[in-house]
Amino acid sequence: MQFFRLTRDREFVPVWVFNKQPQDDAVTGLIVDISESGVQVMTVWEDRPQSSAWMLHLLDTAGERMQLPAVRLDYVWSAQHESLYARTGFRFHHAQEGAAGLLQALIADQPQQVLRCQLTPVFQCHH
Repeated sequence: MQFFRLTRDREFVPVWVFNKQPQDDAVTGLIVDISESGVQVMTVWEDRPQSSAWMLHLLDTAGERMQLPAVRLDYVWSAQHESLYARTGFRFHHAQEGAAGLLQALIADQPQQVLRCQLTPVFQCHH
């Protein structure tokens, strides 16, 4: 994932480039908002998450997965954001107590106040 600033009408416009991950079903994104109950993740519109359950893996500045446990998320909504991107809302899975505090602490340490992440779908078996 790369970040650029383009100039438009004398203002800087942030542009994010999301690199495709080796895993075809993984989606790279940015955590852009956190609450006690969930997170919002920005992704490329074409790659927006649409499955019902996801695992959130945090990425370091080199784009590698951090040595932290993945956080299980439940898909809630998705909306187009500035035409190129999607903003998707997730709820923390009921067993993920404390996930919000951990993510907020990690974001506080980031110079740009965003946290890179990778989402992988959870494939659920139905019997």
